[in-house]
Amino acid sequence: MEVKGICQAHSLLYEAYAMSLVAGGKLVEAHEVFQLGISKNAEPLDRLKKMHGMFLNHLAAVAQNAAADPKSDMSSRSLNQQPTLVNPWSMPTIDDLLKKMDTNIRKYNGYCRSSKVYSGKVSLSSLKNSSRNKIVELGGCKYQIKGCSGLGGFAQVYKAYNDSNPDDVLALKIQKPAFPWEFYMYRQLDKRIPDVERSSFGFAHKVHIFADLSVLVCDYLSHGTLQDAINSNLVTHKLMEEVLCIYYTIEMLRMLETLHSVGIIHGDFKPDNLLVRYAREELTEASFITRSGPWRDQGLCLVDWGRGIDLSLFPADTRFIGDCRTSGFRCVEMQDNQPWKYQVCILSSNHSKYHAKCLANVTNHSISHDFSVMQG
Repeated sequence: MEVKGICQAHSLLYEAYAMSLVAGGKLVEAHEVFQLGISKNAEPLDRLKKMHGMFLNHLAAVAQNAAADPKSDMSSRSLNQQPTLVNPWSMPTIDDLLKKMDTNIRKYNGYCRSSKVYSGKVSLSSLKNSSRNKIVELGGCKYQIKGCSGLGGFAQVYKAYNDSNPDDVLALKIQKPAFPWEFYMYRQLDKRIPDVERSSFGFAHKVHIFADLSVLVCDYLSHGTLQDAINSNLVTHKLMEEVLCIYYTIEMLRMLETLHSVGIIHGDFKPDNLLVRYAREELTEASFITRSGPWRDQGLCLVDWGRGIDLSLFPADTRFIGDCRTSGFRCVEMQDNQPWKYQVCILSSNHSKYHAKCLANVTNHSISHDFSVMQG
């Protein structure tokens, strides 16, 4: 709603949102919502300012009573407290967290670490498409490289056959320097996500940590990304079927709700990181609502957890700073140099534009976790 400017000029939006936050004891956030509405001159502005004034007067009265009773523990004091600000993506932050959890991480199934540099016969740092069919040996396993699936600034992803078996296809994510954080996030997903939802968030089988690089061994999905599906429709000047768009929209909202309910933020939620999944068996209407049977293998799969945030590692009042620096995928708070939390999962304005074209007359809304926040 923020990105598309929907209802941004109506004070009732800010008033209702702020009151829901007050009901949940989130006074700082409520104060910020009032200020946001006033800064946007939402109408009727006088009513919004009046409601904000009443809110502040109420807090002042509560604070005064609390001061008179030193034994009282009133949440209104939190209004004057500054939240903890952390850049969750800075290497000092990640290194510090990994050092504190090193003993536990070493116990995770699939964690393999060596203090030496990688010295295999095939150079992992120079793998290209020309490396097709070369055999990479890691931890006693042999992976036959079949091609490059993706290239990034710090990592490359390759399709590989496990022990040259075409029926056992995996993805090898090679990253330099070594980056064990993503493996940690995958193991948190294993612990916290219910089994019925787990297939929507990718799987990591192993990680091989060397002094110079790391190799994450994950499931491989062959149907491309949601961005690929969007682009294929744009190239042919066709609109994606409305029912399919609605289905994917529901999928994304459900995924965000599931993640945030267990204290996990993906941090890089965009169509490029949403793989399309297709069930092998025939889908039935009866099992759709319960997501049972083949429906468990149908939908989207969120991958690339390198920017994942585990909220359990930070104080409850933490707000995050830091910029993903990905053009078109920065939330409003990043653009305004303001602290953020769940807002980072707002889909980009670029994707909202594509999505709106696909949905045509169905919806013109961007997808944001703010939806679930406003619902309670």
